[in-house]
Amino acid sequence: MWRTTRPTGRRGVTLVEIILSGVVIALILGAMVIITDSLRTNNAQRRTRHVLRTLHQALLAYHTPMQAWHPGPMHTLLAAMKESEKTAQILEHVEISWDEQGRIAVRDGYGHLIRYIPADRSTTQRPDFESAGADGLFGDLTSPEPLQRAAVSDNMYGSDMDMDSP
Repeated sequence: MWRTTRPTGRRGVTLVEIILSGVVIALILGAMVIITDSLRTNNAQRRTRHVLRTLHQALLAYHTPMQAWHPGPMHTLLAAMKESEKTAQILEHVEISWDEQGRIAVRDGYGHLIRYIPADRSTTQRPDFESAGADGLFGDLTSPEPLQRAAVSDNMYGSDMDMDSP
């Protein structure tokens, strides 16, 4: 006689339980990716605002004794500001790097070069610093191409930074 015995307790896991576990893990990982990306973007924006604000403060401090805006370009302005004791102290909190030509430069929180807009090329007749934002494209509002005009939308400017906020 053949005897069939059934186990009294459950052994192993069913296919449904494995699939549900996989779905839960995938949902948790997806949420983590979204949160991490959001934190990275917020950190880059915060860092960019800090750099632009600091550059703008240094530019205003540089202008006060000189009574003239620096004509640019960016690397000569940075070198001049580093030579001034007052502006050099302000720039201590900005990471100075080098551009592709080996000239002194500053990068935003996204790793893109920040550019200097001299007073004679500014619509406000005051110089400014500009970050290309997350997309890395400065764009051009006067361009007939929609992509060039759209690229301007995420640009950030030193003069737009609230000087009192961190």
